[in-house]
This record gives sequence, structure tokens and C-alpha cells, in this order.
Amino acid sequence: MPAKSSQLQIRVTPEQKTALKDAAERAGISLSAYVLRQSLPTLPNDLSPIGERIADYRQRPRALAELMRQLVTVPTAQFAEMADSIDPTGHTAVVQNCLAASVEHVSRARGLDQPTWARGVRPLERPHFAWELRSLRPYLMRAALPSFKRRGLYIPAPPGVSRHGVAP
Repeated sequence: MPAKSSQLQIRVTPEQKTALKDAAERAGISLSAYVLRQSLPTLPNDLSPIGERIADYRQRPRALAELMRQLVTVPTAQFAEMADSIDPTGHTAVVQNCLAASVEHVSRARGLDQPTWARGVRPLERPHFAWELRSLRPYLMRAALPSFKRRGLYIPAPPGVSRHGVAP
């Protein structure tokens, strides 16, 4: 990480400063580190908690949205390195494909190549639909993002995610 050589000052009310100090103390870090962590989140190296939540179909929509949000908030210069660090091994084929499709979607939106590991995840042999009801399949086939469809995943796009990009 580059040396810190600049300073940023913001004006806050005494109540806001107290609330920030308290939050930083609860997190066990300095006030500056807390404000930086909140304003410039980074992608954690270990995505297993998100992978576990993606594995639970009830939590999947929120977990995918969280994953996409984390991928989008990382500056482009660091995105490739962080996307490369994701390890899908140990997850089911559905979860591996969800991780790969998410990274692929954000990579395409940024105009970048997807990581090697994502290209190595084989698409599902049988389609996976978010819901069991056959009457919802036409909706899911329209609502799924192209990167998910290519992998046989028919899951509606998470909130804030469009076919052509992701809103931070």
C-alpha cells in the first residue's frame, strides 16, 4: 500500500464526531481507519461467508447483491487483482457458477477480461432456476443476466444491477 501523504478534513457536528468515534472504538480501529473503511470498502480476500449465503437459496438474492456491490466499489486498478483472488473451490457447482457469473458481469461492465478461474468454472449441465414453480420460468429466463444465462443460472438480477452494468 502506498504511503499516506495527503490529508482530508471534513466538518461534522459534535454528535456525528462522537458517533464516529464510538463506532471506531467498537470496531477496534482508529477513527481515520474507520472512516476510510466505511467510505472506501474493499473486497475481502475470503468470500466464503458470501459463498455460504449464496448457497442458501433464501439468502441468495441479497448475497449476490452484496457480492456485486463489493466488486463494483473496488477501484478498477485493483479489481482484477481482487477478482483473481476469489477461490470458488469447496462450493457447489451452483455457487461456483454464481461467483463466476457475478465476476464476469462486473468485468464486462468495466471492459476487462474475466479472471482465469472464472473461465475454468464449467457451466451447469442442467439449468438451475431460482424458484421451483414452472409458471415462473419464463420470467426467470427474461430476468436473468446474460452472464448467468450462459452458465445455466436463471436467477433474477440483484437490485441495482442492470444488463449492461452495475450501479455502485
